[in-house]
Amino acid sequence: MPVLTLRNVHLSYGVPLLDGVDLTVERSERVCVLGRNGEGKSTLLRVIAGEVAPDDGTVVVPEGVRVARLPQEVPPGLAGSLFDVVADGLGELADLVKDYHHASVQVAEHGDDVALAALARAQHALEAADGWQVEQRHAGAQVDVAQGEDRHG
Repeated sequence: MPVLTLRNVHLSYGVPLLDGVDLTVERSERVCVLGRNGEGKSTLLRVIAGEVAPDDGTVVVPEGVRVARLPQEVPPGLAGSLFDVVADGLGELADLVKDYHHASVQVAEHGDDVALAALARAQHALEAADGWQVEQRHAGAQVDVAQGEDRHG
């Protein structure tokens, strides 16, 4: 039984973006949506998520199937650097990891005794919480997400 079916879906905003789209996704299938800018990839995903209704056609999501979408736009009201936003997903260790990161940036930029003392405090707190393993996974996740963004933000 498909977990998602689109039949003859049409949607246009002056020009057709989705023109007779048919799609069936079975359980455990993975789907990759590729295309040039402006070709309708995000619009297709918004239609699938139920955020936008098609002009014509049918979208079938069976009862019990949950559709979620991560928008490409930064949500309004979300503040902080990429590092801080990703670190917020670490739960109770988030503040320790952010403190250590910010202290290490201060040492790199200023190298004074105040910055070194702050780094030492942050390092001890992170060690006491056994946070090094989490901090390393966070750094890896940030590299995957950043794709070239400034990591010192």
